[in-house]
Amino acid sequence: MRTFTLTHRTKIPLVPNHPICLVLDSQNFTAIFLFIGRGVLREVQISNSSQVRGRLPKQDLLDIIESSHTLLTDLKSANILVSGGSGFIGKWLVSTLLEANEVMNLGLNVVVLTRDSQAASSKLGAHKSDPLHFIQSDFSNSDTLEYPKNIFFTHIVHGAISTTKSYGDTSSEDLIKSSKNGANALIERASFQGNKPVLMHLSSGAVYGPQPLTLPRIPSDRVLGTGNEVISDYALVKINTETLVREAHEKAIIRGANPRLFSFFGPHVPIDQQFAIGNFIQDVILNRDITVSGNPQTSRSYLYPTDLMHTLLVILTKPTIDDIQVGSSRITTMGELATLISNQFGRKGINYSNPNSLESRYVPEMDCYEKSYKFEQKISLEEGLARWRRWLDF
Repeated sequence: MRTFTLTHRTKIPLVPNHPICLVLDSQNFTAIFLFIGRGVLREVQISNSSQVRGRLPKQDLLDIIESSHTLLTDLKSANILVSGGSGFIGKWLVSTLLEANEVMNLGLNVVVLTRDSQAASSKLGAHKSDPLHFIQSDFSNSDTLEYPKNIFFTHIVHGAISTTKSYGDTSSEDLIKSSKNGANALIERASFQGNKPVLMHLSSGAVYGPQPLTLPRIPSDRVLGTGNEVISDYALVKINTETLVREAHEKAIIRGANPRLFSFFGPHVPIDQQFAIGNFIQDVILNRDITVSGNPQTSRSYLYPTDLMHTLLVILTKPTIDDIQVGSSRITTMGELATLISNQFGRKGINYSNPNSLESRYVPEMDCYEKSYKFEQKISLEEGLARWRRWLDF
């Protein structure tokens, strides 16, 4: 075991199979801890906690504010409740709202509903002056939810189900029940308030089931996955939650929206879980060849968080219950992606461990959204990877 005491921007030599213990030398610094054991990189980022909300690139947050200035102005004096505020999207959304509140003097109140308020507060890295509050709950009993007094929410964002969670032995029925409890708790709050708030449920492109290889991009009017298809428990949860939101919208309890999210890349996307783009970057950081574990012709598309946040702000301020997809229509294969990352991060070799495995696709059609909202993807895959690399300080 090697032990290091951290100072600002400490450089640590990475040696595979050697565990590292990190010790903070001052309470003025926070770290997302790095542990290398058996060659696995968990997370890497050391930052001054007083510098940047959510440990996100300051310029990215300012870019979002610039591109979404009118939308953010529409949120002036809003009271916003976010469930699942400490995951990838939650960090970006909450940090964007808090940064905009400071820069634009919006008078926002942001409340995060989380299972662990202390952990969420640490992950978000908010400033002491931020109008940020936490409600600690797992949604198991909505009667125990203690909402801040005298706050009626104008906007509710529901995204509490993690895409990276390992569900273990939890049955599909239990997952659906848990998600149903969460959605119903938020709808009950909206009904109690009586002010018909926006409720934006962050759904997923997984609801369509496997994308046929004959279909280059998934249209938003495609029929959702059925019982005859192999779809994940996560997809079933999202389908059921979409239904609850749609029903509450039709009853005029809320102004509902079910944006179906696809694939994203950039700061805070996990690099040690099931996301290929993160795995490729982990390989490079660990100074090993990039491994493409599936068919190199498998297709994906990726949207950078600044474009993602702009899109979510559009939906939050101009909600629609119509089917809407959030992602990029720019197709890249896993082979092309591995080559791009290799070239940008240090020209590593590329191994294809199972090149003859089944090819898959997961790419949304974005024409309707782009035309309706005049959306243009501003950050290319190349530019986004460069920004991500700078954030990783690699």
